[in-house]
This record gives sequence, C-alpha cells and structure tokens, in this order.
Amino acid sequence: TGGVKSTVFHPMMIQGRSLDYANVVRVWRGTADVDGNRESDWAFLRLDKALGYKYGTMAIVDEDTSADLSLAGYSHDVGNGETAGAHVGCVIYERLRDGMFKHNCEGNEGSSGGAIFAISTVNGHRRGRIVGINTAHSIGPDLIAQFDDRNFNLGIRSSNFIQTYREILAQ
Repeated sequence: TGGVKSTVFHPMMIQGRSLDYANVVRVWRGTADVDGNRESDWAFLRLDKALGYKYGTMAIVDEDTSADLSLAGYSHDVGNGETAGAHVGCVIYERLRDGMFKHNCEGNEGSSGGAIFAISTVNGHRRGRIVGINTAHSIGPDLIAQFDDRNFNLGIRSSNFIQTYREILAQ
C-alpha cells in the first residue's frame, strides 16, 4: 500500500485518447515480486474521482465459474494497446495451484491486469461479475493460436485478492 506520484487513470481509451481522467492516490499491491509470486500479481487503485458513476462498475466475486467468460484489456495487438479489446465467450480450462488458472481468452502482451468476467441478468439489468484477472501468457516458438501445454494464458482467481477488496470497501 502507499501513495503514488503522477499516475493518471484514463477510462474508455480509444486510439490513445480519453474524455476523462482521475489521479491515482493510493495503490494496494499483492506483491512487489511478480515473477516469484505470480498468484499475487494484482493491484487495486484508489482514484480521486468516482468514475464508476459515469462509466459503470463490476462487482468482484469469488465464484467457481469457468465458462462463458470475457476478457477486457489493452492488448498490444488491438490498436497497439491504445484501444480496449475484448474476447467474449472464453473459458477457464485448467485450474492450477495457488488460485491460478489457464484460460483461452485471447489477450496478448499489454492485457495483463485485464478483468476476466461473467455477465448475468439480474432484475432485467445486465451485471458484470469479475471472477479473475489476466496475468501472463506463455507462447511456444511457433506462435500458434492453439492452446496446449506450451501455449496458454494465465489468470488469477478473485479468491486471491477478494479479501483486500472487501477491506478497501469497508474503509
């Protein structure tokens, strides 16, 4: 946890431009050693503006959902990372130790930290529920788009960070 200097969050970036911004005033990180603690490669940001009222929010839930998911992020293969992309209809296909999982959501370099979420309809309103985040990928030498033991994307289940999320909400 701690303060941040000169970090700005830009929602809804399209072609590198956003109509709004908020300053990051506090960061909670799972780890400073991402390579040694990949299962804790997450962060929460406190902003100086409540942008969720304007752009929407999603709840973070500890659900064991594995199908009909989506990944949203700023992957370098979509508009050079200057426009958000999404893969709708992906799945978690293997659960690993320490709350990690392999998934087939398409997201290349730059999409790390992107939400992996499910959408449901509650009382006639569509609601997103974050069940994890994208953290890394492993691509074999052939750069093929087939997922196997050498070509996969890694995610972190929300159970790894939901306690911190709840503590932040209680503040």
